[in-house]
Amino acid sequence: MGDGYELQTSLTNPLVLDTDGDGLGGWLELEVTFTDPLNADTDGNGRSDYADYYDPLPPDPGPDPDADGDGLSDSQEAMLGTDPANADSDGDTLNDGVEISTYGTDPLNAEHRTATP
Repeated sequence: MGDGYELQTSLTNPLVLDTDGDGLGGWLELEVTFTDPLNADTDGNGRSDYADYYDPLPPDPGPDPDADGDGLSDSQEAMLGTDPANADSDGDTLNDGVEISTYGTDPLNAEHRTATP
């Protein structure tokens, strides 16, 4: 980023790579992770933006224990291997929680008819 852009638009410090000190450079935050280069914890979950980006499945799911609203907590999804940011990990139009609790099908495979152990 140019100094003028940093000073006038993004309000970041052109003298340092990482204005908020979270481990992600300002350009990376603005163009790749879409986090706030002035706030080390953009989503307020108690983890730095760097930690959220490079380790997206925290052991503590933070303030939203079911980020995708599928009925499975983020911790359960981490154990199952499903995507905590996508309610339908296998794209079969049934959300992961319904597959597990109602139908007993595998939320990781649209073709499998029984859930994984």
